[in-house]
Amino acid sequence: MSIRQYYHPLVFDPDGWIRLENDLAQAKKALGNLPDHHIEYRLKEASDTYDYYAFYRLQHILAPTILCQDGLGRRYVLVEFWTTKQVRPLPGLNLVEDLGHGLALYKRPLQ
Repeated sequence: MSIRQYYHPLVFDPDGWIRLENDLAQAKKALGNLPDHHIEYRLKEASDTYDYYAFYRLQHILAPTILCQDGLGRRYVLVEFWTTKQVRPLPGLNLVEDLGHGLALYKRPLQ
């Protein structure tokens, strides 16, 4: 009974994980080729539909890259556009690559 009560489809449905891993394959490859594996993570356009476990799923799938929310101003920034899934320019950052699935890789200009 408790399994039915606390069932979460993404945890028990391997197709959900596989689908998400396939969607993020380009992102994982692009992040894996960067010289730094500690990447700043930002969430834009969060709404009431935002699932707070989404960050941990994203971190798990993109490993060994480490997504940091520590605000240290790292060289590379991964931005997730939650609601629109549309990548757009952000002030102070240069767009490196649209990774699909609402994710974009940005780079801070050298100062």
